[in-house]
Amino acid sequence: MMHFNRSKGPLRFRGHEEDPKHNDNLINLEQQPLKTKKYRTFSSKMKIFSPPDSFFAPNWAPGIWVFLITLYLGLLAWIVGLIQSSLPTPLTMEDQSVTDYSESFIGKNAQAYLNSLIKMGPRPVGSEENEIMAPDFLRREISKIKKESNNIQRIIVSDQVVSGSFYINQKPVGYSSYYHNIQNIVVRLSSRNGNSSSAVLVNCHYDTVPGSPGASDDAFHCAVMLELLRILSHSQRPFMHDIIFLFNGAEESGLQASHGFITKHQWAKDVKTFINLEACGAGGKEALFQTGPNCPWLVETYAKTVPHPHGTVMGEELFQSGVIPSDTDFRIFRDFGHIPGMDFANSDNGFVYHTKFDNGKVVFGGSYQHTGENLLALVPAIANSPLLDSVKISEGSMVYFDFLGMFFVQYSKKTGTILNSFFALLSFFTILIQVFKTKKAVGLTSSEVSCIFCGSVASIVIGWVLSFLYILLLTMVLNWANCTQSWYRSFSYHFGLYYCTTMFFCVASPFILSKNSKLSNLHRSIMSSLSTQFIWTIVLLLGTIFGIRSTYLILIFVIPSTLSNLGLMLCRDYKSRTWIVLQLLQSLIPLLMGIGHTITAMTVFIPITNRSGAALNVELAIGILSAATCILTISYLVPLSMFVRHISVLSVFAAAHLIVVVTVLGTRPLPFYEWQSGESGVLQRVPLWHVQREVFGESGETRLSDSGYWVMGMDRSASYLLKESVPEISFAEKATIFCGNELFCALPLYSPRITNFLNGSNWIPGPKPFKESILSIETQISTPTSKIRRIGFVISGPQQMSFMFSPLPGISVQKWSLEADLVSSALLKGRPAYFVFYQRGLDTTDSKSWTFHVDFKIDDNLAVNSNHTVTLGVSGSHINPDYFSEEFKLFIQKFPKWSFVSPRASELKIWEM
Repeated sequence: MMHFNRSKGPLRFRGHEEDPKHNDNLINLEQQPLKTKKYRTFSSKMKIFSPPDSFFAPNWAPGIWVFLITLYLGLLAWIVGLIQSSLPTPLTMEDQSVTDYSESFIGKNAQAYLNSLIKMGPRPVGSEENEIMAPDFLRREISKIKKESNNIQRIIVSDQVVSGSFYINQKPVGYSSYYHNIQNIVVRLSSRNGNSSSAVLVNCHYDTVPGSPGASDDAFHCAVMLELLRILSHSQRPFMHDIIFLFNGAEESGLQASHGFITKHQWAKDVKTFINLEACGAGGKEALFQTGPNCPWLVETYAKTVPHPHGTVMGEELFQSGVIPSDTDFRIFRDFGHIPGMDFANSDNGFVYHTKFDNGKVVFGGSYQHTGENLLALVPAIANSPLLDSVKISEGSMVYFDFLGMFFVQYSKKTGTILNSFFALLSFFTILIQVFKTKKAVGLTSSEVSCIFCGSVASIVIGWVLSFLYILLLTMVLNWANCTQSWYRSFSYHFGLYYCTTMFFCVASPFILSKNSKLSNLHRSIMSSLSTQFIWTIVLLLGTIFGIRSTYLILIFVIPSTLSNLGLMLCRDYKSRTWIVLQLLQSLIPLLMGIGHTITAMTVFIPITNRSGAALNVELAIGILSAATCILTISYLVPLSMFVRHISVLSVFAAAHLIVVVTVLGTRPLPFYEWQSGESGVLQRVPLWHVQREVFGESGETRLSDSGYWVMGMDRSASYLLKESVPEISFAEKATIFCGNELFCALPLYSPRITNFLNGSNWIPGPKPFKESILSIETQISTPTSKIRRIGFVISGPQQMSFMFSPLPGISVQKWSLEADLVSSALLKGRPAYFVFYQRGLDTTDSKSWTFHVDFKIDDNLAVNSNHTVTLGVSGSHINPDYFSEEFKLFIQKFPKWSFVSPRASELKIWEM
C-alpha cells in the first residue's frame, strides 16, 4: 500500500512503512498493530463496517474524483429540483362523482374561474373591468354557489363600498394613503344552527397593476377561494366558527381595500385570525412566508393538517427586513386589525409577475390542486379549533421550515435557542475530542495540532474571502463592459460565472495551504471537516445571540457532523474509505437542504433584481448570493478534496469559468427576450410617464414649466439596452436634477418610495400630454385662532392623484381632516415633507372631488401676517390609454418587444401659499 510524501518537492508515492504516521488508509487511534479483518472494532462489543477496497478507492485518479463528486452533486440537485417542482394532478368534475373525491378540491373548476377573470384583461383600480365587470362576475358565481349549497350551511354576501385613509410605514419611506369608493365583495359562510361570533378570514385581491391580466397576482387565489367556498358550502358537517371570504378590489393601489374592510366593515370585529393569499410569481407551490405575530397554534395547525407543507421562517425574516421590495395585505390585518395570521405566496417564474405575460398559460394545473388541497385542510381546521374563540397575540415567535415538502418542522423561538445552544456546545466538545485524538494518533504536540487546526480554519475562510473578492472584481468588469444580467437568459451563464469560481477557491485554498502539512491525506481531510464544523458552529452561536430564527439551516449543518463525531469517538480505528463514506452520509441531509434553499433563493431573487432599481448592483448581489449558497452547500464535500493528488484537477472549474466569461464579454448576450409564441419571456420593466409640470416661486413667478417623457430604470441595464430602440435616451437629462430643491423631485410620484428608484431615470423633453389641465384646485384660507392658519382644499382630477406639502420655516402642521396619522415622508431643505396618495374606485356623480383641510401652526417668533405658509404640490395621472396623446402612443411603440412599458400621462403643479 502506498501514500504520498508531502514534505518536499512535488507529490510522489512512497510506502507507508517508512513512516507509520502517514498511513493514508488506516487511522489507528490507539497505536494498535494493523488488523486485516473486514470489521474494525468500536469497542469490545461494537463494530463498524469497512467497505471493500473496490467500493471506494482513495487513490483513484483526480479526474475520477471530480467526476464522482460532480455526479453526486448533480444527481442530488436533479432529485431536489424534481421534488420541489412536483405538483398533484388536478381533479375534474368527473372525479368528484367518485366517492373518494366527493369532498375534494376540483382544480379544473378553479382554473375555469381564473380563465373567466383574466378574459376581462387588466383590472387596475378605477377601471370598468375592476369596478363593474369583476365584481359582477364574483356576485354571479357566489350566487350560483349559494343556490347549490347544503341546507345546513348559510351564505351571506356583503358588498362594501368604502372610503378612508391611513399612514403606512413602508420601508424605506412611509406615506399616507386616501381611498374613495373602493369595493370589497365579502362572503360569510356559517352553520345555520351556529351562534359563533368568531371567524377566520381568507383574503385575495382581484385588481391588477395596469397592463397585466394578473392571473397569478391575484386572480389565481380568488379562483381557488371560489372553489373552496363551493366545496365547503356542500359540507354536511357544521363549522364551529364562521369563515369569511374577502375578495378585495384594491391591493395594488397600496393595500387600500383590506384597510377598508378591517377598519370599517361590520364583520371585521369578528375576525380572530386570517389567511392572506398573494403572489410574486406564477404558479408553483404556495409557500408560508409570514406568520403571527406570536401565535404559535396557527403554525402548529398548518403543520398537522396540510397535505403539501411548504414554507420557511427565512422568507419571513427576509420579507420583513425590506430586502424584498413589496408588501401584502398581511401588514394591514396585522397592524390595523391587530390580529395574527398567515401569509402565503407563489413565487415560481417571477419574471412574468406584473407583466403582460401573467396570463393563465403560465399557471400550471397542479398549482390549483396544490393550493386548494392545502386550504381545504387548513381553513376548516382553524374554523373548528376551540382556540379561535380566545386568540391572543402572545409572546414568542416560531421557527418553521419544510424538508423538501415531505414534512414540516416547527418549534418556538425559545426552543430554537435551547437547541442551538445545546448542539453548539456539543459540537465544540466533539471537535475538541477529535482534534485531541488526531494529535495522539499522529504524535504531535498540543501547540502543533493547535496551529494545524487554526491554519485549517484560516485556509477555509481565506477560500471564502477570495471567492467574494474575485466576484467583486468580476462584477466590476461586467458592469464596466455593460454585460450584466446574462443569467436571465441561461442558468449556464450563472453557473459558470459564480458557482465555478466559488468551488475553485473553496477547494484550492485549503488544498494548497495544507499540502505541506505533517498530516496524511486522511488526517488533512478530518481536520478540514472539523474546521468546517467549527466555523458553522460559530455562525450558529452568533445567529442565536442576535435572535435570527433562520439559523435553523446552520443547525442542520452542525447536527450531522456532531453526531458523526460522536460515533467516531467510539471507533478505535478505521480506513480512509470508511471515513469517506461517513463524510458523504453525514453531508447528505445538509446537501439536500442546501440545494433546496439555493434553488428557492435563486427562483425568488433573480426575478426580483429585474425590478430593484438601477442603483442596485444586481450583478454583485446575485454573485454574492450565489457564492454564499454555494459555500454553505458544498462545505462538507470540500474535505474530500484532500485525497486528490494534484491541484491541476481544479482546472476544470477554472476552464469552465473562463469559457463563460469570454462568451459573456464577447457576445454580450441580451438578458431579455420574448418567446416566439409571444406567450411568455423575460421582459425588461419600463415605467414611463408623459408629464407636464409647472413650478411657481414665492411671488407667483413661473420657476419651471416644461413637458416630456420620464423613463424610470428598474434595473442597471435599462439605459444602455434601450438606446438602440429609443435613441432619444442618448440625449436625455437626469430625472433627479430637481431632487435637492423641489418638492419630491418635481415628479408626479404615486408613492415616495419611487425616489429610491430614480438613479438611472431619464427625462426626455417632449410635447405636452394634455391640451387642457386635468387638475382643478380650489383653496380657502381661514384663521380659527391667531396662530392657526387653516387651508381648505377641493381637488378634482383623475382617479389617481397625489398631494404633497412642506411647511416653511417657522410653520408646523398641527392636524388635518384625514383619518391617517400625520407623519412626514421626507425632508425638503431640512423641512418635513408630507405625501398623500389618492385613489378613487367606483365613480359616482359626487365622487370626483377630494375635499379636506390642513391646520398649520405659526411660530410665536413669526409674524402672523407672513405671506407664505407652505409649499404645495398636486399631481394627477391617467393610466387609461384613451387619455394618451398620439405622440405618446407613437413614443411607446419605439420600445422593443422584450420590454414591458407601464405608461401614465400626468400633470404636476407646485406652488407656495
